Amino acid sequence: MQPLDITAHLRALARRSGAPETLSSELEELLLGVLRAAPSCLGVSLTLTRQGLPVTVTSLSLSAGLREVRSSLAVQLPRRAAQDAPGPLLVLCSGAVGALDQLRLDLLALLDLDPRKVCIDTHLALPDLATEADGLAAQLDDLSALNQAVGVLLDRGLLPEQGRALLDDLAAAGDTIAVAAARLLLPTTSWDPDALTTRS
Repeated sequence: MQPLDITAHLRALARRSGAPETLSSELEELLLGVLRAAPSCLGVSLTLTRQGLPVTVTSLSLSAGLREVRSSLAVQLPRRAAQDAPGPLLVLCSGAVGALDQLRLDLLALLDLDPRKVCIDTHLALPDLATEADGLAAQLDDLSALNQAVGVLLDRGLLPEQGRALLDDLAAAGDTIAVAAARLLLPTTSWDPDALTTRS
């Protein structure tokens, strides 16, 4: 896989709107392509924002545990149209100094990215996969709680954006976060939405 092929993968990742759980196979395919262009690559991770929550998925090469991270490339991909959250953040780690410099130049040229959003050597550590697996499970659980709570609010006649805004309002009123407000809402079997302040 050459930079053009890697670029096609990155464009697809920037546009994707599917479930974060399906990312692993896509990242593994991207990692294989990056390994052809930069054999010292140790791993790749992608952080998406869903319902205001960051969700990170990582794929490591077989040599990841045998070598120290010596260089990295962080690429802030463009966000989708009408999306408030930042675009996906892709991070590549390599075991060789300067190994990702040429790839950075290629991606800048091919993707027409802001150079400030394609950074070298800002992530010089590999994630602990055991810790990250627990973290991803928690992130997906939080995302599920938010989606379920918004679904409950949809059933009560609110629009999706009104439901999320209401969760934000409840969180602010309770000096907490939207996920905590969502979890408080889920066990509730009946409530009066008119009793709560919503944004229009």
